Amino acid sequence: MFADLQRDVLYGLRMLAKNPGFTTVAVLTLALGIGANTAIFSAVHAVLLRPFPYPDPERLAMVYSLLGGGTIFWTSDQNVQDLRDQSTLFEGFGAMDYRSVTLLGGEEPERLAVGLVSANVFPLLKVQTAAGRFFTPEEELPEGPGVVILSHSLWQRRFGGDPRIVDQLLEFDGDDPVRVVGVMPRGFRLLVPRHTNFPRKIDLWHPYQIDYRNPSRFNNIVTVLGRLKEGVTWPQAQQELDQIAKRIEEQHYTPKGRKFGWRAFPLHGDTVQEIRPSLLVLLAAAGFVLLIACANVANLLLAHGATRQKELAIRTALGATRARLIRQSLTESTLLALVGGGAGVFLAWAGVRALSSFLPAKLPRLETIELDATVLGGSLALSLLAGIFFGVVPALHSARGDVDAALKEGGRGRSGGALPNLLRSALIVGEIALSLMLLVGGSLMVRSFLKLQKVNPGYNASNTLTFTIALPSARYKSGEEKTAFFRLLQERIAGLPGVESVGGNMLLPFGRSLWWSGFTFYDPSTGPPGEPLVSSALLRPTLPGYFQTLQTRLVAGRFFSHQDAQGSELVAIIDETLAQTVWPGENPIGKRLSRGGNPEKPEYRKVVGVVENLRLTRLSGERMKQVYLPFSQFTPSTLSYVVRTGVEPLSLLQPIRAEVRALDPNLPLWEIGQLDHTLAEVMAPQRLTSLLMGLFAALGLTLAAVGVYGVISYSVNQRTHEIGIRIALGAQRSDIYKIIIGQGLRLAALGIALGLAGAMALARTIESLLYGVSSLDPWSYTLVSAVLAGAAMLACYIPARRAARVDPMVALRYE
Repeated sequence: MFADLQRDVLYGLRMLAKNPGFTTVAVLTLALGIGANTAIFSAVHAVLLRPFPYPDPERLAMVYSLLGGGTIFWTSDQNVQDLRDQSTLFEGFGAMDYRSVTLLGGEEPERLAVGLVSANVFPLLKVQTAAGRFFTPEEELPEGPGVVILSHSLWQRRFGGDPRIVDQLLEFDGDDPVRVVGVMPRGFRLLVPRHTNFPRKIDLWHPYQIDYRNPSRFNNIVTVLGRLKEGVTWPQAQQELDQIAKRIEEQHYTPKGRKFGWRAFPLHGDTVQEIRPSLLVLLAAAGFVLLIACANVANLLLAHGATRQKELAIRTALGATRARLIRQSLTESTLLALVGGGAGVFLAWAGVRALSSFLPAKLPRLETIELDATVLGGSLALSLLAGIFFGVVPALHSARGDVDAALKEGGRGRSGGALPNLLRSALIVGEIALSLMLLVGGSLMVRSFLKLQKVNPGYNASNTLTFTIALPSARYKSGEEKTAFFRLLQERIAGLPGVESVGGNMLLPFGRSLWWSGFTFYDPSTGPPGEPLVSSALLRPTLPGYFQTLQTRLVAGRFFSHQDAQGSELVAIIDETLAQTVWPGENPIGKRLSRGGNPEKPEYRKVVGVVENLRLTRLSGERMKQVYLPFSQFTPSTLSYVVRTGVEPLSLLQPIRAEVRALDPNLPLWEIGQLDHTLAEVMAPQRLTSLLMGLFAALGLTLAAVGVYGVISYSVNQRTHEIGIRIALGAQRSDIYKIIIGQGLRLAALGIALGLAGAMALARTIESLLYGVSSLDPWSYTLVSAVLAGAAMLACYIPARRAARVDPMVALRYE
């Protein structure tokens, strides 16, 4: 038995080598399908399907406040305490927030990302320290001792992995030293949900100190992590949260105030929610490519098997059994599938590496993407099944066929039988339908990306350098000190060679944090208090020169100047969205607004300018209301500078660092970047999705055209005798063209019709990924259908041209 198998393998290898064109096309087709599918599914498995690296991750929940009738938001310290006191179905609730600090000591000060967590967050995650301990409940009190836990990477990078780090004192921002109580394990990362502002990498952890004495329930800055008790279902947990929210609303929210609610999301689903649609669409596209590839290989095998009818008939006449023929055909098709699968493994490995480098840096769990053995096995199994099935069909057909008929005149005019012909036609129709669906999806995604590129973000991103500076409150106590520092640094940077202008704002476009604030808006023509409109908007303290540096358009009024200082008239600039919302159809210049504070003594500000909308978090669908205040009249401790340059932006980084050191050597620059790079990173998910969809669509179109060409070319070869007779009887070349091309176009038309129906049904699944393009965009459907029909016609034309040139005398002798 083993000897027979060995002979079959050797014979199969010789047959594949004897037909290099057929073998090469089949192997490449399989490799492309397997490689693309495995690479994409490996990313999907790592990001969407693989469980989080915590014990029992399916019971971890993110809990958010619902404000204003459904807006998902963070919550307050008091509401966290209510959850802890009243819930019976959760093991506990942890509070989380984020900030940054400057670590002093060493050669250079370093700005670090700090995760603020209540004492029970790490126990809820059920993780262990690599050294030391976690926080205690006493350490999360406002008067608790200053303690921190280091990330493993910071421990290695800054302290060389010194095991004596526990109990050492560190100095941050010039405040009182804090004690290191532990080190997190290698690779630990708090997987960041979509509604939080946590950075990808946390350098150290500090207790979140819950202030139970603060009665405010509107200071919504806290992210809440919970864990369901064993056996509790998500509907039960949500029902309990609804009951707690109802009690909170009845006790603490007036009937005229904001509605209140809770909403719980599984941690895994909440973290990957934004990227899920794109990855699933790419997975479907890669799956279509694999199906097209398998159909193409099946067609090649059927056609190849039909050309061997005489060989199989001779072997049958010489005594070969049906089982022997099937086994030989099965061996050859399996070898072909294995070789194609091996090439596909290499392409999948290269594809995973390429995906990891091209995927957006903010993609959750990006570092876990690797070639997945289970996925690879599934793709190989599918290709093997296709190869085996369609490799055996010709052998089965031949074994049941008429040997005498196959041997007469070399089987002249034989087409391989009705079943193989029907299978080939059905496969071509399926290929064309899948290709059209891919082309429609790719066309919609590419058109959407092109429209997104044309969106005006409200600023000119080219030739800009950005960085952030934070002033420690221990050394810069008053607003005047902070203003003086930031203005002096602005002047010194403006004097550097190559700097065209410089400005600053607390929040640069596409920064991490958003500062929402409540405002009351007045029309001075009605007299105080007038008819106020209460609303919320983004608060944005701004240095003079900010809008000019960004080249943001002034719609009305004026920009800030250095005369808008502390002690002068309180002023504000608003954006177009806010102006159209609050004072539609009116001139907002001279109108008034006030922010929070005492409603009986509002701090009125005069609107002196209106600027175009600046996109802050995304390019599509964003209309955030924004209020800009002069930095001198509202001075936070952190400021982000934007510098417009006439030279390479990063070449100014060292001169700017030198200016900062001259003013304060303990202030590092952080969040260093360039606005055009930031903008490119924001568009990276759409760019990648459009690129891959376009590549998959082009690959599907190519494979479908090759499939049509293969079937029509095979048909021409089988009908050479018939074509010769037609030409001998007076048929013109145009008649031959009509016959051959018509056969292919009939298959193409059926495939296009089925593909259009499928594309319309599936296009709605990508509607959320589109911008400025309808999922039923008629131009995309029409253009794609025309392109596919043109490709099919070209694929038919080549063999038709060859058929029209057949010499009748040669054809009549053809075997």
